[in-house]
Amino acid sequence: MDRKKIIIIGCPGSGKSTFARRLHDVTGLPIYHLDNLFWKADRTHISRDEFDARLNEYMQGDRWIIDGNYSRTYEMRIAACDTVIFLDYGEEVCMQGITNRVGKVREDMPWIEDELDPELVEMVQQYETQNKPVLQDLFRKYPEKEVITFYNRDDAMKWLISEYMIVPVDEDNIIEAACIHSISWQESHRAFCDEAFILKHDTDHQTEYIRNKIANGSKFYMLCDKQSMAVVSITDGLIEDLYVLPELQRQGYGTALLDYVITLICREGITPTLWILENNREAERLYRRKGFVPSGKQNAITGKLSEIEFLYKGI
Repeated sequence: MDRKKIIIIGCPGSGKSTFARRLHDVTGLPIYHLDNLFWKADRTHISRDEFDARLNEYMQGDRWIIDGNYSRTYEMRIAACDTVIFLDYGEEVCMQGITNRVGKVREDMPWIEDELDPELVEMVQQYETQNKPVLQDLFRKYPEKEVITFYNRDDAMKWLISEYMIVPVDEDNIIEAACIHSISWQESHRAFCDEAFILKHDTDHQTEYIRNKIANGSKFYMLCDKQSMAVVSITDGLIEDLYVLPELQRQGYGTALLDYVITLICREGITPTLWILENNREAERLYRRKGFVPSGKQNAITGKLSEIEFLYKGI
């Protein structure tokens, strides 16, 4: 679906503005924070009529992201949008969210909150019984709207990555993919390959490697945010070439790409497989957590080193 008019709603503290900024970064859609619209820097606010007029101006545009609660305006925003993203997190998560932002500069608020607002605490405590039923009724009233509900931050981030940050590799971006592949491959193989062999696998070499694999039926995917970050390939059910730039490792990008290709392969009714070096304990821990188990097959890489096949059994 080509989402052009998106509202992000949810309990205070659920991270609506943070999610909106990430979505803005990857889509380029204009972003409007309702708290910035309503509140002034001196902690007074504009009138209801002015708020409604300016909100309507925003919604007259062809493309936008609007985040905020403001339950009085739920229906006018739902009626105007094509997509609703509902952050349906529990009270404990949201209470922690409003607590953590005390004393912090926020792009969506024109001042710094220096203490926890009792009125905001009450809104969090009452959200489940007062706001959520209203939203559910409106979702039923507007069935043509795409409503995407997330129950935790991890699932919201995985959706953002899979929908907007993963792209197929083709001739337009193959050099970017090859650069990631080269840097990460060299780093991961330096411990057991000589320097001449390492240097051979530069960007030009890996560009031809990727181009040849694509010509022979492999599919490459790249994860990009403000830069190209990670790459992976699949050939039928075989997952290969999963590389993340060294400075970006251990931040969940490799896991996100892995989840993405596992889903693609399973949709085809195929069992995902992969091979890892027998001494790569960190990779083995990751793959075991994601539902892979050894198949019993091994291939000798050198006289001292082998790779082991893993099969996906599900989590």
